[in-house]
Amino acid sequence: MATKVIADTSSVQTLTDKTLIAPVITSPVLSGTATGTYTLGGTPTISTPTINTPTMSTPTVTGILTVAGQIAFPATHNPSTGSNTLDDYEEGTFTPSIGGTATYTTQLGSYTKIGRVVFYVLQLTINVIGTGSTSTISGLPFTATTFDYPVNVGFYSALSSTVTSLYGRVNSSATTIGLFGPTAASAGNNGLGSPLASSTSINISGFYMST
Repeated sequence: MATKVIADTSSVQTLTDKTLIAPVITSPVLSGTATGTYTLGGTPTISTPTINTPTMSTPTVTGILTVAGQIAFPATHNPSTGSNTLDDYEEGTFTPSIGGTATYTTQLGSYTKIGRVVFYVLQLTINVIGTGSTSTISGLPFTATTFDYPVNVGFYSALSSTVTSLYGRVNSSATTIGLFGPTAASAGNNGLGSPLASSTSINISGFYMST
């Protein structure tokens, strides 16, 4: 005997022209960053960002400049009161002179200043002394402190008279060197002799502290 199967379609519903209202989206996974308006199922609209042109002021440099193995100090000395601060370095030349109407064959001077210490060397050959000083050389590049600093006389010739020795000092609070050439043994050297004359040649080096 054959069995006949009858399907029950009474519970089958067809979704035709139905509208899905307010679906619930649970824990969506978002990737990237978008700004602007985004329509579900559509294409996001991303506004073009506006970037203002940056303004950079010219920096003011007040310290040490360094360039590939060099340390550069400003041309205008910026003194420091710190006892452990190096605040100046300078190299240059100067012109030694005895003043008055003196003329010269050679006038050379060179210096290096590190902090307050000035190292110098000079070579002076007088042609005609005229009214120039017979004991003082002027023209050091910086004023000395309130001390007298000894100098090293490396060479001299054609002095005004025969002397037992020639020595000198950087005068305190000045830019001058005083020279002394005693003609006889003495217990002191201050004010002895006036060694410079026409044709005198002298080389001096030394150092002193500047103000």
